[in-house]
Formats: sequence, C-alpha cells, structure tokens
Amino acid sequence: MSDAPQIQLGGMSASLVRPSPLMSMSLLRSPEQLEIIEPAEMWALGAAALYACWPPDLKWPTTPRPRPWRVGQKVLDHGQVVFDALVNAGVPLGQLLPALTVALAWAQQGAFPVSLEQAKDFSSPPAGG
Repeated sequence: MSDAPQIQLGGMSASLVRPSPLMSMSLLRSPEQLEIIEPAEMWALGAAALYACWPPDLKWPTTPRPRPWRVGQKVLDHGQVVFDALVNAGVPLGQLLPALTVALAWAQQGAFPVSLEQAKDFSSPPAGG
C-alpha cells in the first residue's frame, strides 16, 4: 500500500494512519450508491474517515474530542458529529473538504488489506488435491 497522506487541518499537520479494517469497510459504497449519494453524506463519510485515520498520539483539532465510532452506530451519524465539531471550531471549509476527501480515500484502501498476490495464493487448490 502507498505511503500515508499528510494533511493540514486547523493549524496542525498530520500523517494519517490506517483505521481498523471494520471501519474501512463501513466507509465503502458501491458505484451505484455513489451515483445517488448526497454531498452531505459524502462529507459525513469523509469526516468519519478523518477521525478514524487521525494519529492517536496527536491532539484532535477540537475540544471536546468527539467520541469514537462504535459498531452499531451509523457511520453517517458519527461523521456528522465530527464534521459539525470541526466546522464549529473554526476549521475553514476550504481546508476541511480536501482533507475529508483524502482521508476517505485512504481509509477505504484499508478495507481489503490482503494483497492481490496473497488472495491468489489463498484461492489456489491445495497441493495434491
């Protein structure tokens, strides 16, 4: 996989980290879904991704820090909380929206951490079988 992207947000610089595979998968949308998704939904997905990819050892740009996403919580609802907190803290949209796009793309790449070669090896028939 490629090198982690570096983003600037609210006067801070961060090198994004991979989120959990489950979070990555929760951010995926099919091509059909992407054709009809509303801009606000895309921003919410990006905000959830940004939160999940934020380095754990780096201060979050808002206070208080939103609670982490948990299984069972709608990822769009979580993203809305994160997005609103960032905007309400004064993070400019011109800086925020590109960061959301980068974070979402980075997070979605982590949904399938197995390489193509590993997948081919896994799907081969057993020796002698």
